[in-house]
Amino acid sequence: MRILALLAFALLATIGLSIHQSNAAQVADVCPQFIADAVETVGNNCTGLSRNNACYGYDRVIASFTEAPSGEFFTRPRDIADLVNLTSIVTTPLRTELNEWGISLLSVQANLPDALPGQNVIFMLAGDVELENAVDAETAADPNGEFTPVQAFYFRTGIAQTDCREAPDTLIIQGPKNTQVDFNANGADVRIGSTIAMRTLPVDPEMAARIRAQYGFEDEFFEILELFVLDGTAILNPGTPNEQIIPQGYRGFRCLAPPKDLGLDGDEDDRQVFNACPWVDIGPATEQEIREFSGYEGIVLNYPIELPLGNETLTIASGPTNTPVPTNTLPAPTATTVPATSGPTAVPPTPTDTTVPNTPPTLNLDVPTFAVSRDTFVLTGSIDDPDDDYAMLTVNWGDGSPPEVFVFEEGLDLIAPAFSGPIAISIPHTYPQNGVYPLQATLQDASGNSVQAQFNAPVDPVDPIAVTKISGDEQSALPGQPFANPLVAQATDSGGAPVISWPLSITFINASLGCDPALCLRTDAEGRVSVNMVAGPEPGAAPVDIKVDFEAEGGAHYDLTVLSENEPPTVEITNVETDWLNGDIFTLQYTTADPNSDPLDITIHWDDSVNPHVFMDIPPGNIESQNEFKAAGTMFISVEVTDGEFTAEDTYTLHVTPMYPLSLDLIPQAGWTGETGTGQVYPGSLRVVVYDSEDDPVYGAQLYNLSGGLLATIPPSGVPITLGGPGGGYRDVQVTAACYGNEIVLIGSPDPSGNYYDEGLGFLFSTASIPVNQYSLYEFTNAFGDGQFTYESFDFEVPLGVELKSFAESPIEGATILFTIQDPANGAVFKANGATTIEAITNGSGTAFAGLITAGTAGDLYVNADYMYGDCVITYYFY
Repeated sequence: MRILALLAFALLATIGLSIHQSNAAQVADVCPQFIADAVETVGNNCTGLSRNNACYGYDRVIASFTEAPSGEFFTRPRDIADLVNLTSIVTTPLRTELNEWGISLLSVQANLPDALPGQNVIFMLAGDVELENAVDAETAADPNGEFTPVQAFYFRTGIAQTDCREAPDTLIIQGPKNTQVDFNANGADVRIGSTIAMRTLPVDPEMAARIRAQYGFEDEFFEILELFVLDGTAILNPGTPNEQIIPQGYRGFRCLAPPKDLGLDGDEDDRQVFNACPWVDIGPATEQEIREFSGYEGIVLNYPIELPLGNETLTIASGPTNTPVPTNTLPAPTATTVPATSGPTAVPPTPTDTTVPNTPPTLNLDVPTFAVSRDTFVLTGSIDDPDDDYAMLTVNWGDGSPPEVFVFEEGLDLIAPAFSGPIAISIPHTYPQNGVYPLQATLQDASGNSVQAQFNAPVDPVDPIAVTKISGDEQSALPGQPFANPLVAQATDSGGAPVISWPLSITFINASLGCDPALCLRTDAEGRVSVNMVAGPEPGAAPVDIKVDFEAEGGAHYDLTVLSENEPPTVEITNVETDWLNGDIFTLQYTTADPNSDPLDITIHWDDSVNPHVFMDIPPGNIESQNEFKAAGTMFISVEVTDGEFTAEDTYTLHVTPMYPLSLDLIPQAGWTGETGTGQVYPGSLRVVVYDSEDDPVYGAQLYNLSGGLLATIPPSGVPITLGGPGGGYRDVQVTAACYGNEIVLIGSPDPSGNYYDEGLGFLFSTASIPVNQYSLYEFTNAFGDGQFTYESFDFEVPLGVELKSFAESPIEGATILFTIQDPANGAVFKANGATTIEAITNGSGTAFAGLITAGTAGDLYVNADYMYGDCVITYYFY
């Protein structure tokens, strides 16, 4: 079995390689192992190649640059160079006896957007190939320039037979999967969504004379440019009337003019295509011609190269259709014939003649006179070409999806013999959403003759259609005046797609339509309408509904209001007081006015009660309202007046001083347990409620922690924590557990002068406290080596150890335990360090050992094991 190399090239990632077996037949005189080894080396050398860079892949590669680099730059495998400064790059022919095969990889941006940095076009120069950059650095750096680096280039390939006949000198170009990219090769504009191979081939004088006579030009040419589609499609002269499509397994040729100085290297070695000689002999390649490239099969650039061997080109099922062709207001299909392009049927080694058909193909499409659902569109019609046995149909659906190409060829299933009569076509397509799409189909025969048909394909949404409200609701305007903002609604079908270019209906009361219905009621590309409304003559409600049609349910409903010409009222609070005493009657003074002398409804919010004072039908003028505040603190008072149509408001701030002395209650709330782990917050919360001497709640009283360190936020030394603030009659307090139990939560409130202590009595002005219970987060759950005996100056038999666990019985790993021999030590020390203290770290089971102890003089020996965390210490006592 023949062995091929698989080149895995991943953009913005790595290049890796592996070897796999090909399904091609064995050929005795090829050199597969050399190819495999070379390709594997390229992959190792070019790992991580990024956009707009070239890689020196395999010996030998020669490159030149606009800015002269150092002598060792891009002279060895693995070297990377920036394409912006590249002038030319040359790879050497395959010579097995010298272990040489020049291979270089170029990662080219082409016309791919900057927003897709992971997608690039890969150029592979293999063998005797010279590529010259035609994009200078200034053009490449211009974001509005025509080309990116190396997107336009001149190249030539060798003409001699290589040592390995299945690896010819070739420039292979591959774009990202399912993405079309443009480039200019030797002056020819090409668009690919595929993998292509390009070569320059010689042409003998007889062939040159025949082509010049056939196309009527006198220009000299010495080489032929060959473009071979290995997979996908290539589009020649894209976007022009002479656009031609080459499917996979097909190739075409172009004449090259004599050499000129056209690129960046300053040498007259660039051959360019010229208009007098168009693309010629576009047709299928033989299996033998395809197998010339089999040495490259399986190489992965953006994706694996698969030669079109044993895979038939996609064919359309034929058969009659019953689709009627009724009269329609849409334009009928138009047909244009592209002049035939002809020339040599083949390029050396064996040139052949060809006969150019005189009769172009015919294409008849059924134009739908009614819209079809967007998931069931089917293009029907027929194709015919009585003078040929091959035709290619390209359909551009007009929705931005890649064109589809279908080949009809004699001998394929369902079509035999080809074109004995018209062939019916039935091609389904799923449109992304509804709308009217410019569909275009092109039919081309083997000689290059083509005909086009195009029409607007109307595509209905999938029922049912829903209309939803986007914006514009709850507006008001004076009679006869336009509403400030348009009403915006959106129509979507059952699949959630916007319904575009669709007429909607509108119903409205006490308003009029302020825009042309033909424009404002037809949905845009987002399925939206933008409707301007004008208020009617009478004050009151002006509802508007936008629907699919008048009788449809649902739709977008808008509540609009037509205002009267009434002028709004005003209100102003005239009080000058800023402070008041709790318990005294407060009189609020305010002035109201209304230009229309309408009676007013008045609402007063006193801030110390959820129930405001409400007064109805009060004549405008100077008004007084009274209130006895039931709480102290900062009160935000507001007066709101309305004449039934307009509302006005004024606000006022009053500081209400409490009646002293104050008292506090500390009340456990729901969830409070009274115990928690050391350093942890107690579940639930404590609520501090402040009252004055009349048992009225005091708003905004300042509360302070007086017990030192029991709050969740610990203050600096000597600085109290302020818990109070404006508004409210109580405060919630979170408390953390200290290291030891039975602490007291103590909260204080200052006197009117801000003092905590009564100057005469010397105690806190007012306090509240509650006992809390705590437990430690950690504990010693086991000890080792306690209670041992030994002789003077001898070692105790086993080391001391402790087991540390959390309160939840989980072992604590990585904790530092300090073992200390207590005074008097009587000469005892830890054997490991000769000291009376030693540290040990707990293992995964929470266990730490201190090591052996060497005894001193006779007597009892006491040792402590301490674990310290924060300000807390837990101890185990050995003796």
